[in-house]
Amino acid sequence: MSSAAAALQGRFAALQLETHAEALTATNAADLFPAADFIIDATDGVAAKFLINDAAVRWRRPYAHAGILGFLGQTMTVLPGRSACYRCLFPVPPAADEIPTCQEAGVVGAVAGVIGSLQAAEAIKYVTRSGELSTDRLITYDGLSDRWRRVQLARNPRCPTCAHLPAAGRNGHGTTSLDAPGTAGYRGNS
Repeated sequence: MSSAAAALQGRFAALQLETHAEALTATNAADLFPAADFIIDATDGVAAKFLINDAAVRWRRPYAHAGILGFLGQTMTVLPGRSACYRCLFPVPPAADEIPTCQEAGVVGAVAGVIGSLQAAEAIKYVTRSGELSTDRLITYDGLSDRWRRVQLARNPRCPTCAHLPAAGRNGHGTTSLDAPGTAGYRGNS
C-alpha cells in the first residue's frame, strides 16, 4: 500500500493521500469516513461490503462498490440520499455458506482490473465534477462471454440503511446536501 501511495504522490504532487494499514471496523469507520472525499470498496468479504455501505450512508460519503468472483464482476456508485445504496439492493447479508468466498471461487485478475478501473473513473469524475456518475444502476461484467449489463436501480423506501435519509437535491448554488463545507457539489445520473 505504501509503495502505491508513494508512486501516486510522486506523479501527482497536489494529491492528498492517507493510507491506513488496518482492517475496517465499525469503530474506526467513524474516524475514517467523515474525512474521505470518495470511498472505493476494494474488499473481498461480504461483511466488509455491508460495513462500508452502512458507514458511507451514515456519514453521507459517496462511494463505489465492487464485487468480483471468478470471471464475474459488478460495480455501482452510491451517493447517499440521492441514489440507491447497497442495502437497497441487498437488505441483509447472505448466510455465510450461501455464496463462495473469493478464496474458494477464485478471482480473475483481469476482471478485477476492469471493475477497478470503472471504480477509479467514478472517483475521478466525482472529485473533478466531470461527466456523469453511474448512480442508480448496477453494472455487471461477464468476462467469459464479454457481456456487460446495466440494471436500473432506485432507492428502496424500506431500505434498512438509507430510507430515513431525506432526498438530497440541488440548491440554487449548484451544490448538493452531500457537500462537505467549502466544496462544490456533484450530481450523478439519478
